[in-house]
Amino acid sequence: MNAGEQNWVNKFGSDNWQLVDGKAVPKMESAPVVSEASLDHLLAKLGSSWTKEGNTINPVTTTIDEPKNDPFPKPTLPDFYHTSNGKIDETLMTETRQSSVVLTWDTDGNLIDYFTVLRREVGQGDDAWEEIATNLDQLSYEDKTVSPLKKYEYKVRATNDCEGVSTTETQVKTGECKHTGRLQGYVRFNDGTGIAGVTINIQVDSVETTVVTDASGHYVADELSYYDKASITYYVTAIGVDNDETTQYAVTFDEKTNDVKVHEITAKNGKRFSGFVMYDGTSIPVKGANFLVNGNKVYNSKAEPLETDYDGSFSFRVLPNQTLTIH
Repeated sequence: MNAGEQNWVNKFGSDNWQLVDGKAVPKMESAPVVSEASLDHLLAKLGSSWTKEGNTINPVTTTIDEPKNDPFPKPTLPDFYHTSNGKIDETLMTETRQSSVVLTWDTDGNLIDYFTVLRREVGQGDDAWEEIATNLDQLSYEDKTVSPLKKYEYKVRATNDCEGVSTTETQVKTGECKHTGRLQGYVRFNDGTGIAGVTINIQVDSVETTVVTDASGHYVADELSYYDKASITYYVTAIGVDNDETTQYAVTFDEKTNDVKVHEITAKNGKRFSGFVMYDGTSIPVKGANFLVNGNKVYNSKAEPLETDYDGSFSFRVLPNQTLTIH
């Protein structure tokens, strides 16, 4: 006998514990057998929601069909892109300038990611289109890479790159810069003041053209023909101006250039005209008075109208051997 196990039985009581094979285990008692009549009596008391199956009484179970509910509606998700991509109008406008072509176009008002300008020479095929500008976000573009000896065709493509790439294009439009030359420059005294009224002679072969400088000494001559040549040279001379530099300047127009600024012509034979302006009958100086020489306003070296100083003083140059009317 195991003395330790017997101590467990003594401690917890022999009524409920016992030694079995030398080990302390609780006593197990068999439940009394219930008679058939007792089960029927109990079932009668429990009611119809219980049933007898052999020697046991169990609750009656009922099978319920799974409810057939309508499927949940699919939620409407917000659009994270523009369902209506912008489109470019078919009409493309071109404007001819001296050395460039300005393109303008429009859209239907919806957003467009970017524009691309395409160009080819007139008479070339579809494989000759080339992109000359892309990633544009404005509705205009100035093409400054044109030749004055060529004509071009243009179209503009609008691109939307969201949920796939989509494009629309304008119609093809002809564009060209001017096919004539333009030259311009200044005639000034050596102190920087412009000389008005100077005649500029422009000659090619036996053809001569003349223009006159404005009040600031500036002159411009345009619509100068190429005479069906790829390159042509004009010669520019200021009449009546004595200078230490070459009296004649060569200007060449070719396939790349039709707009030239001529080297400034500086007169060395100017005569200084100076004095004071006072209010009539007084010694009070007039500040800020301007001058007209032969109807042309006099400008200073900053290309601003010449004005008398705080003490009424002034000074400017004029060409010699001229009859001058000064106001």
